[in-house]
Amino acid sequence: MRNRTVLVIEHDPLNTNLLRALLTLGGYLTVEAGKAEDGMRLARERAPDCVIIDVRLPEMDGLRAIQVFKEDPGLRTLPVIAVTADTTDLRQEAIQAGCDAYITRPIASSSFLETIGRLVAPPAAHAPAGTARVLVADDEPMVVKALALGLRNKGYDVIEALNGEETIRMAVEEYPDLVLLDVRMPDLDGYEVTRRLKGDVRTLHIPIVLVTGLSDAHEKAIGLEAGADEFLSKPVDQAELLVRISSILKLKQYREQLGFRSMSGEKTFPEGEAGSVDSGEAPRILLSSANGGLDDLRDLLASKGYDVWAARHEEDFARTEGLAGADLIILDAEGRGADALEICRRLKQREETQFTPLVVLDPENDPESRVRFLSSGADEIMMPPVDAREILARVGRLLKQKGELESLRARYRSALSASANDTLTGLFNQGYFKRFLILELKRSLRQNHPTSLVIMDIDDFKSMNDTLGHLGGDQILGELAGRIRSCIREIDLPARYGGEEFVVVLPYTGREGAAVAAERIRATIAAREFLQGSSFPPVQVTVSIGVAVGPENGSLPEELIGAADALLYKAKRGGKNRIATAAT
Repeated sequence: MRNRTVLVIEHDPLNTNLLRALLTLGGYLTVEAGKAEDGMRLARERAPDCVIIDVRLPEMDGLRAIQVFKEDPGLRTLPVIAVTADTTDLRQEAIQAGCDAYITRPIASSSFLETIGRLVAPPAAHAPAGTARVLVADDEPMVVKALALGLRNKGYDVIEALNGEETIRMAVEEYPDLVLLDVRMPDLDGYEVTRRLKGDVRTLHIPIVLVTGLSDAHEKAIGLEAGADEFLSKPVDQAELLVRISSILKLKQYREQLGFRSMSGEKTFPEGEAGSVDSGEAPRILLSSANGGLDDLRDLLASKGYDVWAARHEEDFARTEGLAGADLIILDAEGRGADALEICRRLKQREETQFTPLVVLDPENDPESRVRFLSSGADEIMMPPVDAREILARVGRLLKQKGELESLRARYRSALSASANDTLTGLFNQGYFKRFLILELKRSLRQNHPTSLVIMDIDDFKSMNDTLGHLGGDQILGELAGRIRSCIREIDLPARYGGEEFVVVLPYTGREGAAVAAERIRATIAAREFLQGSSFPPVQVTVSIGVAVGPENGSLPEELIGAADALLYKAKRGGKNRIATAAT
């Protein structure tokens, strides 16, 4: 089985780039041509699953090209989508020429991907629900088999490659979630493979973990500078490998979800728009050492233009005003014992530092210690004394990653405030929620991960409205929206469904995780009275909640909404202020 491929015939490079970005977001591969004649040749050679063609092309125009496609016995079954920016409506002419769909610019990403999905079956599924796909590449077949066996035993879907060229080909054709790549291979070494994959828009965002028997810090720096996300030394500790893969994939999912969320509305944001986070100031790095042994590191970072702050004791570290403003934190674990793990956990729990990259300098640096720190939230672990080139490469990569995520979050917030929010509560509105759920369920089917839907309704809200009036009721709705937001992840989507009914979409979440999230929402709402400190008397508010999981309880939006709604009323009948799932 292979990924679905779309042939794009477009003479304007900017339009080609936009279409490629949208298709990549939807999980499709692209083949591209600038003229109709070249497109027809590629269609015969590459057998794509769909064709997108600009109506206005040089030489043979798009309308004539569509007719040729539909007259050719070998091409006539290909779905063809006509795209145009013309103010003149050419829809009827395009349909008469034989096109299967007609799209005008500016392109709305949600309807565009929905149109593709109607004409083309979703990209091939390769693994059971909830798993990720890992490409393992090494020129030693026994090493590949050993790594693949360990990953398959943990539920990962694994594909294998034995040289650099094969790795690049399979990454492009199969689009894995992660590449585990040996550095030393006979044709192309891992560094060159990494550079090529990171230089190709089709594979740019696939995380790469380099694996090698070399332990030299300069070798690690070369790999990181080439674009690798992590660097592991042989023999690879299985526990550490699994923790690192899990951490990298969670970050990848988060990045994809923010990007997808930003493009789920009717407006798309070109690169560089919607809230740049670059303030022009030097990145601030906060150093924390219990014994003051980071003077050389502080001088090195300062010499590269970073704004470096230092806190010696843990108490000073927790209180320093630079903590919330830090772009990166380096924590020296020496002399701290188990306290270092607790500091890591607290930093990742605090709102102001949960997304701040954390580097731990671990004097033990054994696999067991690294696993403990990674599990506690550390993004990087290094053994002091650190190599200058390696620490600079790791710091640069983490700061770049942080900047990209902040940019995506800014675009997401801009998309929310643009036209998709409910004015009373500030949550997403029903229209945005439904568009998002359509695409998210398609992603679930395509990428084999669960998506859960939580529907909640305020218990006895009518009596509250009758007693307090609509102003009091509106204030309750706004306060409840805030409590919902406080309970969920940034990639979760909260929306007002209508009246006193609210929904939350939980991507990458199965029944157990959704039940935990729903209970957290229910308990937070019921924990304290509403309207405290207002002109209205305080009132106790509770909600009843239904939880459904897609595609298990429904692969279409109406099916999943119906399942969750039925469970909501089951919770109502069961006594209110409770949750109901399909398993209860």
